[in-house]
Amino acid sequence: MSVAITYPLLFAFHHNPSTPCIHRPSSIVSRLCCSQPSSIYVMPLTPVATAALRRSAPSAASMTSPSGPAALVAAAAAAAAAPLPLPVPPVPGRLTLRQPRPFSAWSTPRPRHRYRANAHAAFSTSTSRHAKNQVFSPIRNNDTFQTHLALSSSSRTPLLTLWTASWCPTCRNVEPLIRSLVESGVGEPQGGVAFAPVEFDSPDIMSAGAEGLAMTYMITSIPTLLSFDAGEAQTTTKMTDARRLADKDLLTQWIQNEARRHGGRGGGGSSGLSFGGLFRPST
Repeated sequence: MSVAITYPLLFAFHHNPSTPCIHRPSSIVSRLCCSQPSSIYVMPLTPVATAALRRSAPSAASMTSPSGPAALVAAAAAAAAAPLPLPVPPVPGRLTLRQPRPFSAWSTPRPRHRYRANAHAAFSTSTSRHAKNQVFSPIRNNDTFQTHLALSSSSRTPLLTLWTASWCPTCRNVEPLIRSLVESGVGEPQGGVAFAPVEFDSPDIMSAGAEGLAMTYMITSIPTLLSFDAGEAQTTTKMTDARRLADKDLLTQWIQNEARRHGGRGGGGSSGLSFGGLFRPST
């Protein structure tokens, strides 16, 4: 019997079936069945068994039969003795790495958002130029009055106030006219305005001291159209003439002029004059 050992398989050729099996259970190789003549048996071996059998296996030159199963066994032995080729690592795909551009110490870095400031400025300008007019609720107490003043000051929008009274017949005609002009968009191209009627004879305003409020904003007659810019009363442009307050074209021009303020200038203030008995409807 000629034996050739390869790892991890065992090739065994047995050509004499009458000869009892030479392998025992105590051998390093599992027992091979020798009942078939001229057969090749293949069994997996452990590395320890492979090394032991290689030391005891005959070389390919001692083979008596150059052909047939013996040649196959010899070829297996020669293949086992030959060194295994090293695995060739796969060639990675071609990568193109973009090198960073050298940054000169004398060059000025370009801003990433060079149009952000200009765009923001243009947006802010367009917003103020096309602000919508607002009509506030009627003012019947000092808290509402101060709230409307704060809103107009924060938005830089002039606040137009019409001071009225329940016993004033002219006020019933002037207030709807001014409201319609504001709601129709007069003054919006110039920046927009806010409008709020002031019910001067309301219980809350009267109990808080009407003469003190009138002295503060120089209200000498009813009705009075007064503009507030940046929280300050514009007493130089107020209107008290009933005939002028009924003129639609004059009111349109007045609203447009007041809309151009935008907190740029203010005026007015308190006065030390007494206005007792001067609150009468205009004729």
